[in-house]
Amino acid sequence: MHISEIVSFYSEKMVNEEMEYGAIRKEIIKNHLLNEEQVTGVLKLIDKKFQKGLLRKSQKKQGINELLLGTFSLLAGLIITLGTFFGFFGNGKFYFATIGLIGYGSFTMFNGIRKMNT
Repeated sequence: MHISEIVSFYSEKMVNEEMEYGAIRKEIIKNHLLNEEQVTGVLKLIDKKFQKGLLRKSQKKQGINELLLGTFSLLAGLIITLGTFFGFFGNGKFYFATIGLIGYGSFTMFNGIRKMNT
């Protein structure tokens, strides 16, 4: 197994909370016949990739939350605006356009989609 494959394999195990540093160190020494200096370097690379994986996982969760918030805001704005226009709400003498809520919902929704895909 090449060092980049080792790093990818074990960093994924750390992101999924399947292994910790001590267990990884022991397994690498046992299975891959690397010396202590090489193992230390590989663990540093695993840690960097692990941190990036956690950041990506966090951004995806934040993106999902923003997508839900944006969708709710957009729908609420559309319901209020269309409801007053068609006379479902109010007395029919005025129209209430929630442009700010619709704009905020659209922006937040697309921002959430962008965060989920990065």
